[in-house]
Amino acid sequence: MFFVSIGLYLNLVVSFSLPLVVVIFVLAFIGKGFGATLGARISGLKTSQSLAVGMGMNTHGTLEIILSTIALQANLINEEIFVAILLTVIATILISAPAVKYAIELDKRQNRFRRFVNKVFREK
Repeated sequence: MFFVSIGLYLNLVVSFSLPLVVVIFVLAFIGKGFGATLGARISGLKTSQSLAVGMGMNTHGTLEIILSTIALQANLINEEIFVAILLTVIATILISAPAVKYAIELDKRQNRFRRFVNKVFREK
């Protein structure tokens, strides 16, 4: 019900600002993705596996919606920023699944390449 009430409260057409949506999207996607990827890499995962973790973390947006709703109600942000955050959450959720799939495929390709290189050099 909470998320439905958010949708009823907004006028997405009037409050939509493409440059603002793009800036917030890029900052959020890179910030969450890079931060989680870096953390996974530091913990010892391979780069491609770390990338999968980073892309998987981009699916989290519920907290951003709740906090931005509180900020909007307290007049800390305007409707344009709120709409940009809301659309960013939706976009990152939609993009995350294909991005994780790509990272997993990248890991599989790297593993096949490593096996091939090991096989070639062992035979000589």
